[in-house]
Amino acid sequence: ITGPYSAAFVMILSLQTANTAGHMKGVVTNAVLFLGCCTGNTAGPFFYKGSQSPRYQLGIWSMIVNHLLEVDVILALRVLLSQENKKRDRMQGVGEGESVEAWVEREREADRIAFSDMTDRENLNFRYIY
Repeated sequence: ITGPYSAAFVMILSLQTANTAGHMKGVVTNAVLFLGCCTGNTAGPFFYKGSQSPRYQLGIWSMIVNHLLEVDVILALRVLLSQENKKRDRMQGVGEGESVEAWVEREREADRIAFSDMTDRENLNFRYIY
């Protein structure tokens, strides 16, 4: 049961890193993720009751439900990030009817602000990865 946990945790860390722009926002997001991990690791052992030995039904089912909720949250995140990317594309006029001049100008603007300390919400050129 714990085998997929490591892979999912690394995926969540990479999603968080790739989808957060701005130094302060990245630091706060890392701290919140770390606090969530610590809370889960602290609370987890309390689901394993000695009276349920050797099967530990509550502990096993809490892990299964948690993993299923994790999948649901990741799928919901994918939908939300995809919608945000499409919204940003519409706002900037990105599409098949875009002229070469408009594309060049948009790329110049993206290059100009690429390394500014703007958050992903402030930088309309930022695209989320999912």
